[in-house]
Amino acid sequence: MKGHALAVVLALVPGFPIGLSAAGALIYERLGRPPELVPIVHLGPLPVFSPTLAPRLFPLLLSTQLFSLAFQSLAVTLAVPAGFAAVTAAATRRKSHGGPVAETAHGSARWATSSDLRRANLLADQGVVLGRWPGLPERRIVDGSDHHILLVMPPGAGKTTGPILSTLATGRASCFVLDPKGELFETSAGWRATMGHRVIRFAPTLALLEGGAARWNPLDEIERGPGDVAQVTEMARNLISYPAETTGEGHWIAGARSLFVLLSLHVIYADKLPSTLAAARELLNTAEPDKLFAHLAEFPHDPDGLRFSWRDALTGERLHTHPEVARQARRFKATPERERGSLVSSLQPFLDLWGDPVVARSTETSDFALDALLGDQPTTLYASVPYHDLARVGGLMRLLLTALFRRVALRGADRKARRFEILLD
Repeated sequence: MKGHALAVVLALVPGFPIGLSAAGALIYERLGRPPELVPIVHLGPLPVFSPTLAPRLFPLLLSTQLFSLAFQSLAVTLAVPAGFAAVTAAATRRKSHGGPVAETAHGSARWATSSDLRRANLLADQGVVLGRWPGLPERRIVDGSDHHILLVMPPGAGKTTGPILSTLATGRASCFVLDPKGELFETSAGWRATMGHRVIRFAPTLALLEGGAARWNPLDEIERGPGDVAQVTEMARNLISYPAETTGEGHWIAGARSLFVLLSLHVIYADKLPSTLAAARELLNTAEPDKLFAHLAEFPHDPDGLRFSWRDALTGERLHTHPEVARQARRFKATPERERGSLVSSLQPFLDLWGDPVVARSTETSDFALDALLGDQPTTLYASVPYHDLARVGGLMRLLLTALFRRVALRGADRKARRFEILLD
């Protein structure tokens, strides 16, 4: 602060003499350049007067009808040093007021420079392509960070054909692509294959209509063992998702999810049943509830009791039935028939998707594992669901995305991990 004040004071030292000289020049011009007033020097056409001239003329002008000229000259005398002080204050403001904060008091937006882009890691070799930087040589603006990027542009402005397609054309990292229109697969899959990528297309509503689409079974992502109940419960929460306005129906939502957990765990561990959600749906719709739940409560998922080493929580005895399946089956068997029917009705709409034979076939097994996207082999997975099917297949796509995000989260912040990109069009 002291240095700032000193700089302003020093600016006034040359400011006042220059101001007085300018005031003398003003009087000289207004009086019609009288010969009695002699400049000390001429700078081209501009006369320069001694700083002492104006102070001598001020009293004379005030006593005549030219007193207004005296005030004008005084204003010029003060304006010049004031201008010097203002410029000096602006130049020293950065240091006196804490650096960039003072300069950004009224906003800091400006056009970026190449140095700004480099500091922000926006001239990376690999990453998400955002645009191009003109110059010699011309360069691509590429975000090589792990930040989330949101593109907001009107329809037809080039979100798909610009950043997304450019990223697929230049990036070598493994990638998951949500491709509702299918154009990204059509335009980039071949090129990605030439770069050494394993290219996979999951199109659950088009599998029977277009050859070459891969299959993916959500239940194949469940790891048999101690964490199976938690994984299936998370799957139930993502599949059975009610609108916010129905939050008052928590009992039926929770019951439908518990019933889903029961059926899913059963088809996963029952050796003679396909481990699919289509099988779980058929099981729910074809059997009498009392007989079904009585059967599940004692079903031998582990006949010799050695494969999974399940034990009763109270007695410690070996169990042949999955503990959670037995527990939930006994619960639903004891539930009043009317309430149980309502719980079954609450779950059925979310499993009806697997009544579609195209979806059932697309999810009957897995031709790929999501772990492959994070492995050493570069892989690009395209998930193609047309816009008109998104509402109907939304539950299945939520299962796919949450399973993928879970794999990414379990990988953690390993600096040696290969880059993986998720593009949601």
